Amino acid sequence: MTQAYIFLALAIASNAAGHLLLKGGALAGADLLRALLHFKTILGIGALGGSAVVYVAALRTLPLSVAMPSLVAGFLMTALIAHLVWDEPFGLRQLTAFGFIAIGLYLLHR
Repeated sequence: MTQAYIFLALAIASNAAGHLLLKGGALAGADLLRALLHFKTILGIGALGGSAVVYVAALRTLPLSVAMPSLVAGFLMTALIAHLVWDEPFGLRQLTAFGFIAIGLYLLHR
């Protein structure tokens, strides 16, 4: 079961990296086609694919009812990094929502 949580953590981290790379590629391209072909976008798609691979490995022993809600941890990490890198909104509303999500994750995994 410990190995499944390692796979789940890798899925969460690579999913977050994929989304951040997609954003970087979207901002780097002068138009949609250049954004789609930007190396950050291509790396982001690869990271999301890698995330799916390790997520499947985690699902071999983790219940989906535990694994799928746990992916939200990556969304929290992504939102925080997007705030730091691109100054995206991250105020009291986001902190409150993320606090509720963190409580839900705690209850799910205890």
